[in-house]
Amino acid sequence: MDGQARVSSVRTLYKNGEISTPMIPCLILTNTTLEDEAMLFGTQDDGKTPLREFQKVKSKFIGKDKKICGLADALMDCGIRLFTDVQAYKTIREIYDNTDLEVFKRFCNVISKSWLDGTKAQRKNATCGDILTGLSTFYSKYADEIDDRNLIKKLSEKTPNSVRELFENYKNELEPDRKYLKTFTVLYNKGRRKGRIDYV
Repeated sequence: MDGQARVSSVRTLYKNGEISTPMIPCLILTNTTLEDEAMLFGTQDDGKTPLREFQKVKSKFIGKDKKICGLADALMDCGIRLFTDVQAYKTIREIYDNTDLEVFKRFCNVISKSWLDGTKAQRKNATCGDILTGLSTFYSKYADEIDDRNLIKKLSEKTPNSVRELFENYKNELEPDRKYLKTFTVLYNKGRRKGRIDYV
């Protein structure tokens, strides 16, 4: 932290009566590594510090957090770079933590091969929260029935934004997952006679 900026802000807060004393206890650490500092930054008062999700993930990655490094490796195996391609850090972390690794890699691979190698319009929003949540929901229900190559073929004909528009068409307040399941089922089944997925 910039010490001069901290001193100025503490003085201002004290003058405005927002804090009772200009004396703020500080902890001075010596001999810390970059990894130590990154982990301290990323975990400082977890849940209270107004860090953006990207900042938390990046600092924990630098600090060699096992979960974040595992997530980055799993994504890299699928051709997705955590800090370049992903838009929804909190969503991808939650999905990674709650999904079987093989299933996680399958739908990440679908995203990568369908859109990230495509046009600018296809790359835009390919890893936004809606798409990640939608595909993870679809795979969590139908993983055994899905032919990944078929899904890649069908999705590569669309853009993520056009898929998101379909989410709106199938939205149902009583059944929140319906918009994802119905959208991907319709796209997957289009033009198929065999191996269709029956959405109930």
